[in-house]
Amino acid sequence: MDDEHKLNFLDNCFDDDFCTEEHFAVLRALAYDADPYVRSQVACTAVNFINPGTKDLLLQLTHDEDPLVRAEAYDSLSLFPYDDVEKCLLDAIEEEWDPIARSYAIFSWADVAVALCRNGNDAAAWIRQRLPREKSEHCRLAFCYALHGFGDGAALSDLMGFLRSRDYHIRCAAVSTLAELMAETHRADIERAVKDLLTRETTKSVKATVAQCFPQLV
Repeated sequence: MDDEHKLNFLDNCFDDDFCTEEHFAVLRALAYDADPYVRSQVACTAVNFINPGTKDLLLQLTHDEDPLVRAEAYDSLSLFPYDDVEKCLLDAIEEEWDPIARSYAIFSWADVAVALCRNGNDAAAWIRQRLPREKSEHCRLAFCYALHGFGDGAALSDLMGFLRSRDYHIRCAAVSTLAELMAETHRADIERAVKDLLTRETTKSVKATVAQCFPQLV
């Protein structure tokens, strides 16, 4: 299969009617492709397959040599609330060297832990112990998202604080993260903070992220 056919195949994986057992076998083979972009798209699209091997495929991809592939695998595992997935994500929080990939592991661990009904107080206490030692702003943002999920009332304010980061990548990530919380009772506070961001924002990518996540404010 040449590169064009591989990418066409992966695009088709977003179509539920396409996700058969036969196609999953092809997807599993592409997880060993030499191109890390192809492998990252395998991790991204695997969640569309209702297959007993999907979780194991994603767990395998968390050991990929490329950090983008690992990040996509961590992200997709958020939809698999199982004990072995939680352990994998916790191990990644401790051992993953790439800060972006580690932040994805934190986000997904929070979702999995909440779905598994883990003790929120214990999880929040563990995060608060780690936060002072965390150097990556991406990871600190992800930990604040986790604290919010575990019921920490101050975490939303901390999340909105990332809208003032000097790093526009962090501002984009903060906008996207806050958009996920819009269905909750904090809608007015979140919209107010994003509106305030727009009054001073000059970076096109941040403005584009706001337009995508908060079209009602643009």
